[in-house]
Amino acid sequence: MKIKLEELYKKKKIMYKYETNKFEQFDYKIVSPFKISYTIKLLENLKKIEIEIEINGSLLLNCDRCLEQFSYNMNINNIDIYELDEFDNEIDLDKETIENIILFLPSKYLCKDDCKGLCPNCGTNLNKDKCFCNQI
Repeated sequence: MKIKLEELYKKKKIMYKYETNKFEQFDYKIVSPFKISYTIKLLENLKKIEIEIEINGSLLLNCDRCLEQFSYNMNINNIDIYELDEFDNEIDLDKETIENIILFLPSKYLCKDDCKGLCPNCGTNLNKDKCFCNQI
């Protein structure tokens, strides 16, 4: 979704709400539709904008320890301030949304905090089964 800056210059503040289950150029599978709300304000000097974003949704991720897929819920509240240049005429909100989602993803994907992972010898998922490699 793109918004024209001329609309923002007229109103000084714009609010958008929408839901989506698809973003172009987004490599993650979306489990539940993302609910997204924006409040975009033109700041006093007319050369900066404040973008407040709220994102709620779920992604399907693979655990870095056990490799199982799991649903990861995201609840993001963020405020960014951007400087405008004379050539800006629109804002790409989808790009802004994707950047915020990626920024707030954990550095390590874990299905649960105490995930035991896989046995390094036989590959057994230690969350589901016992491994007998060390007992031989």
